[in-house]
Amino acid sequence: MDSNKINALLEKYFDGDSSLEEERILKQYFQQDNIAEDLLPYKGLFQYFEVEQEATLSADFESRLMEKIQAPPVHKGIRTMQFSWMRVAAAILFLVALVFVVRQWQPGVDKNVNWSAYEADNPEEAYEATMAALALVSKKMNTGEKETLKGLGKIKQVNKEVHN
Repeated sequence: MDSNKINALLEKYFDGDSSLEEERILKQYFQQDNIAEDLLPYKGLFQYFEVEQEATLSADFESRLMEKIQAPPVHKGIRTMQFSWMRVAAAILFLVALVFVVRQWQPGVDKNVNWSAYEADNPEEAYEATMAALALVSKKMNTGEKETLKGLGKIKQVNKEVHN
């Protein structure tokens, strides 16, 4: 048979548009020994379909299936239930230990510092400390802004060079 016709039938087959007669033609074609070289990959597929079509269920399949469906449910034993409770208890113990460790270890915080020495005694002192802190933050932000503007200038220069 013409390989172009088989290719057209294969296309219809894989699109789901082939008739039963066209599928029968394909099966017959791939059962023969004289198959076009470009169609050899499909031979195994159609041979598989032929083998699977002949497969049948055993005579006692239905009775075995019904036995499995109607079998009483298997209950978990006490040992399995104890094991699951032990897993829950271990998880809780792990979480408690984790919280304890995290609370004890806080990077960058010295537990021996007397923080009351840094508290302001009067409102004017508190105001001055706050203004100094805000001035420091403002200075750092301005430095960051200048660096950002430098970087943007470089990007604009590169874009100008690329587009010219």
